[in-house]
Amino acid sequence: MNIDPPLRVGFPSGKRTEKIHMEDLSQEAFPKFIAGNNVALVDFHATWCGPCRAMGPTIEALYGEFAGIAGIAKVDVDESPELAETFGIQSIPTLIFFKNGQPVEKLSGARTRDELAQKLRALL
Repeated sequence: MNIDPPLRVGFPSGKRTEKIHMEDLSQEAFPKFIAGNNVALVDFHATWCGPCRAMGPTIEALYGEFAGIAGIAKVDVDESPELAETFGIQSIPTLIFFKNGQPVEKLSGARTRDELAQKLRALL
């Protein structure tokens, strides 16, 4: 008996995908990630932060939706405090959009998938 996997929530096309698991960027991996993506969104978060955990599925949906188009990544502020300090992170979640290696917009607090997707499309 063959059972189709469930539709992945957050994809307008409704296409089927596998469960997405994103790794947090380290201090060392961050520059390469930014340099390797003309447009990127980085979610600065912490594992103990309720709003950050609530944003997790949204960030993962964007990661799948924009695969190969824009870079989507996460940074745990407890594991990479230097990055948090570099970008002036004072509250979490904080989302920073990058274009051509430079930060172009910073948002604090939980946001909708549609709002974030619209901002990414505008940067492409």
